[in-house]
Amino acid sequence: MKIMVLICNEIEAMATGQSETEDVVIWRDIARILFSGEMTPRIGELGSQCTRDDRVKVEEVFGGSESHIKGRKIDLFFQKQLPGFKKPLELFSWEAKSMNAGTDQLQIQRRKNMRINACMANKTSSIAGFVDSVTKFPLPGPVILDIEGHRALPYVVRKVEPGVFGAGTVTASKPMICLPDVVDSIESFLDEGHLSALLSLK
Repeated sequence: MKIMVLICNEIEAMATGQSETEDVVIWRDIARILFSGEMTPRIGELGSQCTRDDRVKVEEVFGGSESHIKGRKIDLFFQKQLPGFKKPLELFSWEAKSMNAGTDQLQIQRRKNMRINACMANKTSSIAGFVDSVTKFPLPGPVILDIEGHRALPYVVRKVEPGVFGAGTVTASKPMICLPDVVDSIESFLDEGHLSALLSLK
């Protein structure tokens, strides 16, 4: 019910072709409802520590320096504070583009999102025993979203073996989750399984 109230309140904004930042806020608010109390969704183009750690390792091997290395900036990523850890654990990320983004931009975003989530999966798998025993996270394959305005492609990124990851969609029959952007599309949002797909992200 909370998600439907949120979506109905944002229909007018989504219909106007809002900015990427506004899209991210809507999806962040949806995530807060879905994962209430289990993890914290954060926005603001924040840098990912685990991607910085990976870049430092590469620079140490090939460049001989780790100065001025920053983590990848992420549109929306999910953290959980665990006992005994100074910093929150980075679980997974979602990336967003506006509906006006071109195909090339979307492909770049998708590849970036896969790399970031592979990096996070690699990091969490190294302490998976501890994480699982305390929080039951990360899931075997947290659902990742590539967001395009009011639409999103859900898929999973899983570690196959050390250094090897695979990605695949989770809803073959209806690959995109489409939020209603006009009042008339609410019925199809409910009848065609988009709400169910959204709720299954949890």
